[in-house]
Formats: sequence, C-alpha cells, structure tokens
Amino acid sequence: MKLKIMIFILGVALLGCEKEIKEVIRPVQTEVVSSLPQKLYLEYPAIVISENETLLSFRVAGAIEKMEVEIGSFVKKGDVIARMDKRDYEVQLKAFENKSKVAKGAYESAKAVAENARKQYQRVETLYKEKAIPKKSYDEALAGVKSASAGELAMLSQYQEALQGVENCKNQLKDTELKAPYDGYISKKIMGEGSVVGAGIPVVAISSESSKQVRINVSERDIKGIESGVGEFIIDNKHYKLQVAEIGKVMSIGKMTYPVTFNFIENSNDVLVDTMGIVKLESDTEGRDEVTIPVEAIFERDGKSRVWVYSDGKVVSKEVEMVAPYDNGKIIISGVEVGEKVVTRGVHELSEEQKVKELQPFTETNVGKVL
Repeated sequence: MKLKIMIFILGVALLGCEKEIKEVIRPVQTEVVSSLPQKLYLEYPAIVISENETLLSFRVAGAIEKMEVEIGSFVKKGDVIARMDKRDYEVQLKAFENKSKVAKGAYESAKAVAENARKQYQRVETLYKEKAIPKKSYDEALAGVKSASAGELAMLSQYQEALQGVENCKNQLKDTELKAPYDGYISKKIMGEGSVVGAGIPVVAISSESSKQVRINVSERDIKGIESGVGEFIIDNKHYKLQVAEIGKVMSIGKMTYPVTFNFIENSNDVLVDTMGIVKLESDTEGRDEVTIPVEAIFERDGKSRVWVYSDGKVVSKEVEMVAPYDNGKIIISGVEVGEKVVTRGVHELSEEQKVKELQPFTETNVGKVL
C-alpha cells in the first residue's frame, strides 16, 4: 500500500515538472535586412586644422600686461596682439642713454686731446727734420701722439658700445609689443594677461585667412567611394562645402586608416581652427557587401556585436561588424545577408535556437505585445 502511494506521489511530481519546463515562445518584432542604396551619405567626426599656423612669442621676457585679441579675432599684419609690462625696459633704456651721454663727452675730450697731439707731433717732426730740436723732443712728441690716439680709440669704443646699448634697449622696448606677422585669425590663446613668459615662449597661434582645412579619418572600406568627391562640413546647423584636397594612409592596429583633408570651397571666416564638427560625404556603394538594419537590432555579447537572425520560428545569433551610422535610426553593418530577418525588439531576452513568435510590423496597436 505504501509503495502505491509513493508511486502516485512521484507521478504527480513529474507531471508538475513537465508543466514547469514547458518551453516559452517569446513574441519578437523582426525586420528584413536591406541592401545599401546606390549612393550613400556617410558622416564622420571632423576637426578644422590650419595648413599655415604660426606660434607667436615675445622676443623678450616679462609679464603680459594686456591681451588685445580673443580666439577668432581677425588681425592685419602689424596689428598689436599683446603688450608686455615695459617699465623695466624703459628704465634700462634711460640708463644706457645717460651712459651714452657720458661716453660721448669722454670721447669728444679724448678726440680733442688726440687732435692737439697730432698737430704738436707735426710741428715737432718738421723741426726735427730741420735738426732744430734734439731727438729726445721728437721721441716725446711721437709717444704723446700714440698715447692720445689710443685714448681716443678707447673712448670711441666705449661710446659706440653705449650707443649700441641704447639701440638694443630701444629694440627690446619695441619687442614688448607682439605684432601679427601677416593677416589672419587668432586660432589659439596659450597665455593670458598677468602671465610671466620668457623670450620665445608661445603666447598665441595665428592662422592665415586662406589656410583652414578640415580633416577626417576614413576606413579602407569607405575610401574608394570618396576619393574624388565633395562633401560638406556641418556645425551648429551651418553647412560649408568642401573639396577633397589630400588622402593619406596610416597603418593602425592591423588596419589601414586614411586621413582625408578637405579644402573649404566657400567663405569660412566664421569657422575657427580646432572646431569639431561633422563631415557628410556622398559615397558610391558599388561592389560593397554591407547592409542596413535598425540600430536596436544589435546587442553585445562577449565583447562582440551580434544580431538575432529569425528563420523557421527560431533565432540564431550572428556576429556583425558595425561600419557607420545611417539615416532614420539605421546602421550600416556587415555579417548578415540581404533578405534575412533580424529581431528588432526583445533582443536581450533571447537565447540560441529559441523558439519565437514573429509579430506583425510594429504599430501602435501591438506595441504592448513586444517584450
């Protein structure tokens, strides 16, 4: 009797387990994988650079007293960009001007003495030739003119040195003003008012008006479609037309990257160097095997991008490579085929080979059914 009861209880338990492990069929939303259009518009992060950017610095050391520009300011050649505290250089100039006055007086005195000595020597030389005076008097006159001439040269050297000091001080005083070497825009402010800088330390950067360019990095997959194309630089809802100027080539972590440089082909005066924006390009898709899918179809697993592919009431995951954003919430990828169906809703609740129920296209009437 006890044995029959135990068998009955075991049967009921097993029946309950069967009910518990009954497979869940989840409802999912799917979408057919689309091919790329013949012409594709790609967007890349971009930065404005300068082909001709110059770092400007003072030729003398001191404290910056006044900055006359801001980033983006337009300056003409010779315009003052920054002013340095010039009081020390004014004091130095005054000292050398006083020194030059003293040296000038000393030189003029030595010159007068030397001229008198030369005249005296000429008289003595004539008398000596006529044997009117002894050789001793001649030797004394000769020694006197040599000494006076040496004194004159020494004072002249000191006077010239003082004059050069005055000239140097004037140049240093002039160099307390930092001026634009050519017409252009201030692209960077490195130092500000109150900063103490040494000679040659960069204070600002200036870019010539016509040297601004835009640079992006393009993958090997995309480069063929844009080699001779035009594009546009977009920032703050403003669009500026571009023309490809140069395409480089850089090997990075086993992949080839192409730095592409563009020239502006219309007025870009209000665009500053180092400005970040977007470059939009038209690319020819002939020969490319990428497709487009909704971005919400992609999920991450084990550090890789994957999608669920629906077929015959089941889903299997496939690894994909994301290529670039596309329009209307879609993304360009590789790894699945045109015509396959990918799950776009409920992707995080699925497992390999799980049975699913495909819902009708996503609408307001069935939104509540999607998990």
